[in-house]
Amino acid sequence: MADTVLITGASQGIGKATTLLFARQGYDIILAARQIDRLEAVASEVRSLGREAIAISTDVRYPEQVNNLVEKAIAHFGHIDVLINNAGIFTLGPVEEFLLSDWQQVIDQYGSVSDE
Repeated sequence: MADTVLITGASQGIGKATTLLFARQGYDIILAARQIDRLEAVASEVRSLGREAIAISTDVRYPEQVNNLVEKAIAHFGHIDVLINNAGIFTLGPVEEFLLSDWQQVIDQYGSVSDE
């Protein structure tokens, strides 16, 4: 039985790169992010590397969605060996133009959220 890794924010960027790295190292992958189409594309890449992957649309701001993610992951694989909490948001623009609410959104991950 292969080790499994659950990676949030797995649909692009660092999360996608981390996903593919773990797949190349022989891990099966649980991918989580908000956009299922992007997740499925990454899951397809993982499968092309000979590893098993499931994609679960999840917004980590909502505990019920995180609970659903863990339940589905365990139901599918039976266990989770590694957790990479990579999901996050960012604000673009010159830092001197950020509002306090921009900083709070990035730190708290509440409010309007850009795509992962």
